[in-house]
Amino acid sequence: MVKSYPKLTQALVASPVYINRKKPGRISFIVYTPLGDIYPVPVNEEHIDFFKRILLPNIPKENFGIYVPADIDLELTGSGLYIVKNTRIGVSGLEIRLGIKHKKADLELAAIILKAFVENGEIKVQGELKQEMVYRHTCD
Repeated sequence: MVKSYPKLTQALVASPVYINRKKPGRISFIVYTPLGDIYPVPVNEEHIDFFKRILLPNIPKENFGIYVPADIDLELTGSGLYIVKNTRIGVSGLEIRLGIKHKKADLELAAIILKAFVENGEIKVQGELKQEMVYRHTCD
């Protein structure tokens, strides 16, 4: 069963199932914009494979765009704790290999959801949260 997380927790960051995806300190997610659900993508699975395995069988193709990929990049400090460096929203294998397009409003909503996920979480943010928005896979 796939679990949605309401906030970025120490347990999620400490989990080898999710941390260090594709680069040190990265955790990847799929954000379901209508409900604000955030699903972490396992390290050993691509966004597209996770999406196909967990969500694809249950949703019509016209709704694919409301599932927005996101990454959180963290940095391990000298004290052994992580801090949030930045986030990236809107690009993964979903867009590249499946051709999924998102509405700009869904990307922007995913950014708001992800920001709250981080700011309400247990991991400190380094300075002001930096959010990179990738609009090249939008349909409007």
